[in-house]
Amino acid sequence: RESILETTPSPTGKTATEIVLGGRILLAEDGQDNQRLISHLLRKAGAEVREDENGELAVEAALNADEAGEPFDLILMDMQMPVLDGYAATRQLRGQGCETPIVALTAHAMADDSRRCLDAGCTDYLSKPFQPFLLLETASRHMAAAKEGDRGRLALTDEPDPDKKALV
Repeated sequence: RESILETTPSPTGKTATEIVLGGRILLAEDGQDNQRLISHLLRKAGAEVREDENGELAVEAALNADEAGEPFDLILMDMQMPVLDGYAATRQLRGQGCETPIVALTAHAMADDSRRCLDAGCTDYLSKPFQPFLLLETASRHMAAAKEGDRGRLALTDEPDPDKKALV
């Protein structure tokens, strides 16, 4: 039995198992099931993942990493979290000079929602549920751009194929 990670191709023809991530990712996600699944996908692709369940802890972790000279390569930010939501957390990080790419993760899929995420300082946006390859390709693209020194906003890629099964 093949897993969906091996059989679901991306629009570029790659499957999720062909994407290799090198680097450190901060995952700010309060849903334990989503946290486990997303972390598993990222680790399986080779990333080191730190998980925090609210925006306040994520801001602290990101700023501490920056101060230590070991910033995260990517932050995946759930926008609806307790204590401090992803919008406020992202604004705080940007206000403190954090340049790490931040990809918003949200269940809200309207155009105004993506604009709100970008206006808060997010680099990109993924609506839940999303397909594994979309998460991994988005992470790979932003991590590569950050390593090349291009931390500007990149084109949004939140165009899942409705015929493919989403997992997250």
